[in-house]
Amino acid sequence: MIDSKKTFSIFLYIFIPVLFASLFLTVYYGELFASIPLYAVIGLQLYLLGSVPWGYIVYRIRTGRDIREYGSGKIGTSNMFRTSGKYIGFSVLILDCLKGGIAVLVTSNLIYNNWIMVLMWLLVVVGHNWSVFLGFKGGRGIAPALGSLLILTPVSAALALLVFLPVTFISKYLSLGSILGVVMAVASAWILTALGWYPPTISIYATIVGIMILFQHRDNMLRIITRTERKIGQPAEKLTSE
Repeated sequence: MIDSKKTFSIFLYIFIPVLFASLFLTVYYGELFASIPLYAVIGLQLYLLGSVPWGYIVYRIRTGRDIREYGSGKIGTSNMFRTSGKYIGFSVLILDCLKGGIAVLVTSNLIYNNWIMVLMWLLVVVGHNWSVFLGFKGGRGIAPALGSLLILTPVSAALALLVFLPVTFISKYLSLGSILGVVMAVASAWILTALGWYPPTISIYATIVGIMILFQHRDNMLRIITRTERKIGQPAEKLTSE
């Protein structure tokens, strides 16, 4: 939907500022939307926030090309590291993490039903993975999930990173580190819930989002098993259409 130069410019310079302005108005002037169910407004805003394809935007501004045509074909952090290096990769990681963090902060001020909050947090990850602006395709959900967990359960997020970093360093597989990091985040969230640190809704959120992330990594799992997965340092080749 944003492939042409004109629509890309409209999206970048008009839609994104309007989206963030609407989030600001919702948080501070929610009465403006009194005639519309507030949950519906926030849910739509957070899905659209998640759908903002920062990897696609940054890569296109930087190179003029479509990130979906290179590496894994995904728009997330892992593919940005492969195609653009660590500095651009970290920039996109931060931008995508902010999606999850903003979702938690917005809902904490406006929504008081824990189950509806879980739904709202999930909508950001759904938007990231299945962006309306890219034909319902997108990333794998790692960064926005990490951004939300850093606020909701920082211990689980830290433990996930402690698994991700050494596994990735030793195996040279970003995907393997991500998969095992997700497993650690979910397992630790349930342990901390059992210890009384967090309510069950946070563990349920971590579980659902973990399943979504693992589902998006199903092709990586197959390539790891068959030893055809790309390692860190290998060039990201242009994808060929079959």
